[in-house]
Amino acid sequence: VDARGVRPVAGRQRRVCEKAGKAGLAGEALTSFDASVDLDRRQWAGHYNRGLALVELGREREAFAAFRRASGRGPDRAEPRLMLGAMEPDPRRARSYLEEVLA
Repeated sequence: VDARGVRPVAGRQRRVCEKAGKAGLAGEALTSFDASVDLDRRQWAGHYNRGLALVELGREREAFAAFRRASGRGPDRAEPRLMLGAMEPDPRRARSYLEEVLA
């Protein structure tokens, strides 16, 4: 399957995952987000939403890593950087993430 065929499938998968996450089904959402990321690792939203599901499951280290991956794939997106800033224990690093959002 070429990239044009994968992106629409990944997008549909992401929307299904978001609905599962909103319904309080973080475990099921995480499984679906994992599948979405496997389909298209370049999409920042899959990594970001995977991070949200991991936070809900109490898996903060993995969530932080997912937000970092999302941040690198969506340079113009504030959401991953806001989460990184909120989760970063070092105040200086947290501030740098938040300053990136304001820049």
